[in-house]
Amino acid sequence: MRLHAIVEELSVARAAVEGGATVVQLRRKGASSDEVVEAGRGFGELEVTFVVNDDVEAALRLGADGVHLGRSDEGVERAVAAGLLLGTSAASVEEARAGEARGAAYVGAGPVWATPSKPDADPAIGLEGLAEICGAVSIPVVAIGGVDVLNAADCIRAGARSIATNRDPVYPTERGLRPGAGSIAAALEATTGVTPLSIGKPEPHLFESAAEAAGRQPADAIVIGDGIVTDLAGAKAIGARSILMLTGIAKQADVDAVPPDQRPDAVAANASELEAILEGFAG
Repeated sequence: MRLHAIVEELSVARAAVEGGATVVQLRRKGASSDEVVEAGRGFGELEVTFVVNDDVEAALRLGADGVHLGRSDEGVERAVAAGLLLGTSAASVEEARAGEARGAAYVGAGPVWATPSKPDADPAIGLEGLAEICGAVSIPVVAIGGVDVLNAADCIRAGARSIATNRDPVYPTERGLRPGAGSIAAALEATTGVTPLSIGKPEPHLFESAAEAAGRQPADAIVIGDGIVTDLAGAKAIGARSILMLTGIAKQADVDAVPPDQRPDAVAANASELEAILEGFAG
């Protein structure tokens, strides 16, 4: 277990597995058990470990391999009795030890850094806190919270067995940076059939390098991202068109709040909307 991809949709899970993920965790915050079960259909066919977030009932109905429970979630005893792989959350050594004592097979430690996908998360524990947790338990530790392609290796060096991410469309593998863990890359591949060329963080010079490698001018590019002040600002800097994906990092209200000249050319809430926008650009 090295890459633990946290996803909301089957298409994203499939892309993550293709890219090298060994665990997929279905997380549908606020959804009922019935809704989680509906969203989870097909996950069991993936040849990786399948974990459901927060919901023991849904995990059992889906035939999942495991369930991840937060500190306030119920069902630990039921999960262990049913033979589910149990993961628990910890932001301290004491919480990690308590999870292990209750039968957890792994601990999700964090948030290591602040994470925009979970604004109500506990304060960040940093690499020092992660290392302390790793040294305090005998079960594997998964680093979670703000983990991306730039800092994943630091988590492993701190003692984590795996990293969990839903932030970046790329992550490091033995084959280099690969798409799969991010919903943007998965949506783009699902709608166009083209595997995105992912080269790193959204710096203008990286966009220019990608355009040069493709034999095109930077202004011919279409930049698809989920950050207004990162991805789309980089697009504006090179004169490229931009599409904002509403993955939870930015919301429509955030778009409305910025000056018109800083807004994306289009906004998509899902893969279908992205496909329609790309068709419109092509026409």
